[in-house]
Amino acid sequence: MSRKIGILALSIPAFWGADALATDWTYTAQGSLSTELTGGYGAVANPTSGSVYNDGSGDYSYGVILDSGSSGFLMSETVTDEFGVPLQPGQTYTETGIGGSEVENVTDPLTAYYAPISDSDPDDTATMTAYGTYTFESRQSDPLEGYVYFDIIGTPIIENQVMVVTPSQTKNLYQSTLGALTAQTTLQSTDPILPSKGLYHVPITWTNFVSGNPLPSEGLNPVVNGVTARGPSNTDVANNWLFDSGAQFTIISPTYATQLGINLSDPTTTITGEGVGGSTVTFDGFTITDIALPLSNGDRLVIDNPVVYVPTGTQLPAGLTGILGENLWMQSTNKINQITGKPKGTDPALFSEWYLDGPGNQLVLYDPNSSYDAPGSTVTWNGGGTSGNWSSAANWTGVTLTANAALVFAGTTQLAANNDTAAGTVYAGITFNTGTGAFVLTGNAIDLASDIINNSSSVQTIDTNLALQGNTNFNAASGDLAVGGAISGGYSLTKLGSHTLTLSGSNTYGGSTTVSAGTLVVAAPGALPANSVVSIAASSLLQLQANIGHVTLSSLAITGSGQLDITNNQVIINYTGGADPIASIASWIAGGYAGGSWTGGGITSSTAQGNSLSYGIGYADSADPGNPAGLNGNQIEIMYTLLGDANLDGKVNGADFTLMASHFNDSVTAGWDEGDFNYDGKVNGEDFILLADNFNQSAAQSAVSAADLAALDAFAAANGFSLTSVPEPASFVLLAISAASLIRRTRRIA
Repeated sequence: MSRKIGILALSIPAFWGADALATDWTYTAQGSLSTELTGGYGAVANPTSGSVYNDGSGDYSYGVILDSGSSGFLMSETVTDEFGVPLQPGQTYTETGIGGSEVENVTDPLTAYYAPISDSDPDDTATMTAYGTYTFESRQSDPLEGYVYFDIIGTPIIENQVMVVTPSQTKNLYQSTLGALTAQTTLQSTDPILPSKGLYHVPITWTNFVSGNPLPSEGLNPVVNGVTARGPSNTDVANNWLFDSGAQFTIISPTYATQLGINLSDPTTTITGEGVGGSTVTFDGFTITDIALPLSNGDRLVIDNPVVYVPTGTQLPAGLTGILGENLWMQSTNKINQITGKPKGTDPALFSEWYLDGPGNQLVLYDPNSSYDAPGSTVTWNGGGTSGNWSSAANWTGVTLTANAALVFAGTTQLAANNDTAAGTVYAGITFNTGTGAFVLTGNAIDLASDIINNSSSVQTIDTNLALQGNTNFNAASGDLAVGGAISGGYSLTKLGSHTLTLSGSNTYGGSTTVSAGTLVVAAPGALPANSVVSIAASSLLQLQANIGHVTLSSLAITGSGQLDITNNQVIINYTGGADPIASIASWIAGGYAGGSWTGGGITSSTAQGNSLSYGIGYADSADPGNPAGLNGNQIEIMYTLLGDANLDGKVNGADFTLMASHFNDSVTAGWDEGDFNYDGKVNGEDFILLADNFNQSAAQSAVSAADLAALDAFAAANGFSLTSVPEPASFVLLAISAASLIRRTRRIA
């Protein structure tokens, strides 16, 4: 079902009175009915030939309403017929809204053009902008046989643009038929340059009100979540309200009105209008205490004593509880001439401009007379400056960057963004919007007071130093994050999002490191702070990039299929003051080993995956008998090394053979440094084979003594193994063991 309020033709006068209440950032409501519409000129063309449809008399454009309450496009029967717009034979679509439903025809795909009312020659389509190819709904009949008609451009275009509205600039496109002027309304791909004060940023969420897969082009509609209204019950009731630039007045559902304590049998005014399908819809008006919109920094914008209208005998479409009408921010009135449909007197707009910022997910209302300078308000980068410096207001849509602002990076301009504001300035988080290019943030250090989020598919690089002001999420939601700046502060870091976060700075943050989703790559020595507390959730990965050396932890927790990939590095766990975690470490390594594939959950090595016959993960505990690895007290070592390197000294020689031989044919608990090199809890012929294959191997390829080789031969002979020496370079000894002997030995000692 598509939801469309459209424009309601008013016929009965309304009355409004005001009595200001001052709470939060408060304004007193003006008229209950908007005297302005948002819109301009539209045109359509054949997308194949480029030919623009016209009426044959030189008119290529027609008046359109930019309606954020419309999920699609609506073309009047008048324009369809006069301009010869082709319809898809036999195709119809049922439109549902206030008052009922209406069957519409469906056009062929059309290239949609738009120009604001300031266009001096809209019939010259060279002055207009094409916004893509869409399929329109076309009315089968207009009200009063074409005397009243209007055409709508909906959210398939609006949600991808910044709609800029100036209520003081108007033109008479519709007043004779709809009782309203058209305000200057432009569409821009980026935010305009904005002043630093008087701006109210209202977050919006683009919401789907359409079910199924309709033939006409459909988009999402802007919703303000958490709007509160207060009525006679004197209780704030929160709901999500549609922001509808096509509604001339503010509407709530009968159910919502009852929740507010409104006596539906006692309206202060009544109006009627045409609903969907041509039916007459009656709306009763009631003055309530206030409507409060949440602002992006936690403040509220409060409109005192507004009139809200409740439909009688019908409900709002499913999913709607409240509709924010244009009377709240445009020029407005309380009285309409019943004969002409024109307003009797006009109240000025509360805001001199407003912006429906689709890509930025916000509604911005501007009052030049307000001193409002919201600390922590959201500022959005559009790269409009001549350089990439943060201090340039032109880069932030004209807003001067101040402390505590939430930074949003958008667009693909000035991607090398340099923080030349004062080092240590507090900023309330960094967000990269959907569709942004690959930014590289450099320059002075910042104090980071909220999360970092990448909603773009591009890799975002942050090379500025970050001092955490609280526990902080690094959310690689839609693309990777690469943080090369040093991260400090006594707080925790949590990795969120399915994509990869790479840390390569010299980090000293004092809290824990948690990988809750996706991958965290430690790409440089010191990128994981010394003695970190590390937790890895199921299906998540913490990877030590190859060749970074070693990291130190104070504790490690891995859940389910979570993985710690040490590649070819070393991990030291200092468990001073805590219980010895060696049993968990051994279990996680055995889980990661996964029969030699090194793909299981636990502790694994992607480097060993390609050489699992020679390399694995060794481990040792200072509490093991004799402490063969020579560790400090309360210490565990985990190391990528040769299979058979029992004492973790990087080579396989007589010392390792002695450790293995002394536990041969035993079930062991200490594991690796007792000779269990395949993690099965026992030392047998399989472990001897692994050691023997690597005997005399080390990084330096140093030779073992003749005595060690003799001892190995004697052990093999005593236990039924056959070792064959062949010529080898650099003292390499190849040991061939009879398969029959191995099978026999395995069966005998198992």
